[in-house]
Amino acid sequence: MDGIQNSINGIRNSMDGIQNSINGIRNSMDGIQNSINGIRNSMDGMENAINGIRNSIDKIKNTIVTGALLNEEGLALSEQTYLWRAQGKYSKDNSNKIKVEFLLIRNEHLNT
Repeated sequence: MDGIQNSINGIRNSMDGIQNSINGIRNSMDGIQNSINGIRNSMDGMENAINGIRNSIDKIKNTIVTGALLNEEGLALSEQTYLWRAQGKYSKDNSNKIKVEFLLIRNEHLNT
């Protein structure tokens, strides 16, 4: 009878081991899903950052500043004031740094 009881206990232990293996596989699958979700969230964050940069550039592009024409010493060449508008562009270099450049373009002369 002891042999039969030992066999029953062995079968129970085997079933417990199988259940533990199934639980381990489920946990691994949950971990993989969590990793995928984390990657998706990171990608969303990068997309948001890029959109933020684009929005900043668009705001600067639409910014109007006033100023006078200056010579190399910084002295005004004339009493006339000009309207300037900012243009921006961004690009990536080989190190994946985002470079933003702005250029002021003279629009028209203001009668002041």
